[in-house]
Amino acid sequence: MKRKKQNKAKKKSTSDPSISASEEALVCNLVREFRNIDPAEIASRVTDLHIAKILIERLPADDEQSIPLMIALVKAFDNKQVRKAVKKVLFKLERRGVHVGELYPEDTPSLNVLTQVPKEKPVAYIGPVLNLLGTRAVMIVMQRDLKAQHVGAGIVSDENGMSQFIYGMFSKKQIREIKGSISEDSLLMETSLSHAATILEASYQSHLKLHSDAQAEYLELRPWLFENASLLDRPVVYDFMSQESVIDRSLTYSNVKKLFEHDLMQTWRIDYEDISPFMEEIIGIGESPIFLSESQKADRAGQIKEKCAEALFPASKRALMKHRLEEMAYIFFKQGQDEYARLSLMADLKMDPVVYIIVERSFEFYMDKIAEEVSEKPEETTTLNIPPPRIILP
Repeated sequence: MKRKKQNKAKKKSTSDPSISASEEALVCNLVREFRNIDPAEIASRVTDLHIAKILIERLPADDEQSIPLMIALVKAFDNKQVRKAVKKVLFKLERRGVHVGELYPEDTPSLNVLTQVPKEKPVAYIGPVLNLLGTRAVMIVMQRDLKAQHVGAGIVSDENGMSQFIYGMFSKKQIREIKGSISEDSLLMETSLSHAATILEASYQSHLKLHSDAQAEYLELRPWLFENASLLDRPVVYDFMSQESVIDRSLTYSNVKKLFEHDLMQTWRIDYEDISPFMEEIIGIGESPIFLSESQKADRAGQIKEKCAEALFPASKRALMKHRLEEMAYIFFKQGQDEYARLSLMADLKMDPVVYIIVERSFEFYMDKIAEEVSEKPEETTTLNIPPPRIILP
């Protein structure tokens, strides 16, 4: 009897080999920090099958937050011993009252089901186009693990690239804060993942042409984005509205003016630095030593505005403008403002009146600002400082 006990003890000791001091330190550290580290990252640190088993065995048997890590380890090793160790821990979790659900089906011998856990579908949000640079907010919320939610969000432009972009794993509270920060100045509304991906990729491609930095955080999101979404080959608004429904309608000056009087279009104006040389020309009409009648002055001002429109809105700029109007048509459609959605589509078919209205409104805006500053500070030099709209991410 004594000899049998000794053999049994010897057999038990050989089935649980010791680990080195460095491996012990690694396991202890991962057990202590696993709630704050991405499960996939932890799995990448565990290069040994034996260490993976020990880590699984030492995970808290009453904490469901250990489940995402076990899923990651099953994916990383795909080993029968690892799946068996995970099954034991899941059984303990279930017995201690932790809801395991379909993660541990009693009649399934393998744990392949762990890699097929249903996740919440990703949700994408976009804001309206804020200005003539195509600036807007984009946000994507996705669940890449059982518990963790990842967010990619930023302020992007189809002309100037990505001014701000963040990507990472955030708590629900942090996600609400991010959404609040980027929607403070612009309304966010839900759209398809493919639509958001198309906007982000267009901005990224523009960014590469203009800036040396490659927006590393977007590059982290980009592979997942291409795996889960297809880029659109036409403006999304045409999935809901037909271009033929507006193509035969006549676009009047009052139509375009009404569109740009909408609150969301108020900031579509030319930058002061770009328009100021033409403003100086118009101001100079009244200072000309040659006498001009009022009608002659008006004609000359009109010619300067036409020259401004041609200089600041070449074909490439007008193509971007057309696309932005199509994007705004979708925004208006989503808001239930069908009239403005139609006006946007009508406007994108005829650029000349659109460009002229933008030039005219920009002249009026800055002239009014100059007049205000002159009236408030008549003895000081007038300086017009109108910063572009910005949205700051946390």
